[in-house]
Amino acid sequence: MGMLARGAALLAKHRIAANGHSGTYVRRKTGARIAIEFGLGSAEADLDTYDNASVVRRPIDFLVEAIALRTTAADASTQFLPEVGDVIESVHTGTERQYLVSPEFGEPHFVPHNARSSTWRIHTKEKS
Repeated sequence: MGMLARGAALLAKHRIAANGHSGTYVRRKTGARIAIEFGLGSAEADLDTYDNASVVRRPIDFLVEAIALRTTAADASTQFLPEVGDVIESVHTGTERQYLVSPEFGEPHFVPHNARSSTWRIHTKEKS
């Protein structure tokens, strides 16, 4: 393992310790429920409506290790990518909430969070 890989692993470990939460990832197509650990990220955008009003959106981004997205934890062949319409259930706010995986700000619904793509930044919006 190279120095860069060790540094990335150490950073991921400290990020989870400082910003670690537990939740459930629910696949839209199959209904499979996967327990995950995640960190939280945020983004903010001012959306100009061109009529002297603006809307500020503050979606929640979930930072999830790519290897956590497996329907069977020990089986690498069951690894999957996040899909639009999947749901993340979390109680990080103190009450159970559901977040719908959806694209934001012209980006796809998930993007690599680090250079090695070992962590995904999954864009969501709170489900009402």
